[in-house]
Amino acid sequence: AVIGGGIGGTSAAYFLHDLFGDNLLLDIYEPGPIGGRLATVPIGEKYYEVGGAIIHPKNMYMVNFVKQLGLKKLGDCSGSLGIYDGNEYVFRDSSWSIVSLARLFYRYGWDVYRLNELTKNMLDNFARIYTLQDG
Repeated sequence: AVIGGGIGGTSAAYFLHDLFGDNLLLDIYEPGPIGGRLATVPIGEKYYEVGGAIIHPKNMYMVNFVKQLGLKKLGDCSGSLGIYDGNEYVFRDSSWSIVSLARLFYRYGWDVYRLNELTKNMLDNFARIYTLQDG
C-alpha cells in the first residue's frame, strides 16, 4: 500500500511497479484527488497551473518521468509574473527588470534577497541527493 496520491506517492507506486512488475497488487490511499498539489485553478475566466508547474532541469526524477511518459515541453513562459492573494494581484512585474526588482524590494524588503540566496543554495545542493542514493 502507498499512503498519498501526490507526486511522492504516485512516484513510489511507479518505482514499486518498476521493481516488482505487473504481478504487484498495489493500493493507493488518498483522501483527495490524485495528483496532490498539482492542479489548475480558475482565476477570473482563465485557468492557471499551481503547485508543481515547473520542472527544474536538476530534478532528474521528474526529467526522466517526462522522457519515459513521452511528454513534451510546451515552451518557455512568455507571460509576466504576478502574486495573487486569492482576491487580487498584490504584485505584478514590469517588462523592465529593474522596475520589477524595485517593486519587489519596496513590497518585501530584504526578504527577496534572502529568498533568492536560499533558493540558490538549495539548487546548488539539490543534485547531492542522487549521489547519496547511489552510495
